[in-house]
Amino acid sequence: MTETEKTILVVDDDREVREVVLAVLEGAGYRVIEAVSGDDAHRFLVAHPDLRIDVMFTDVVMPGRLDGIDLAHAARRLRPGLQVLFASGFPNLVRDHADKGIRDQVLRKPYRAAELVGAIVGLLEVD
Repeated sequence: MTETEKTILVVDDDREVREVVLAVLEGAGYRVIEAVSGDDAHRFLVAHPDLRIDVMFTDVVMPGRLDGIDLAHAARRLRPGLQVLFASGFPNLVRDHADKGIRDQVLRKPYRAAELVGAIVGLLEVD
């Protein structure tokens, strides 16, 4: 499967950050879907059960019922084995949840475009 056949779900409540991430990933050849919150992403996943999502890239700290960590748990209940990449200015928030089964990669904010693409490529190679 080529990059253009890979789909990344980007979840971030900060519009400017989301737009930059979308541009970077689309520029790298990925199909990108955006969600403005964990709740929005979860609704999307429920509404489109047959749409293949190869990686979910989510901020950790977001308003609403589902932050990034809760979203990852909920998304994996819907799609077991879903690859998740977290972004956070507070990476210890994810590490503190390691005992709850969250052992995903964390990009520390601020990150560079090449770091984002490299992390996505690394997750896709695991598939």
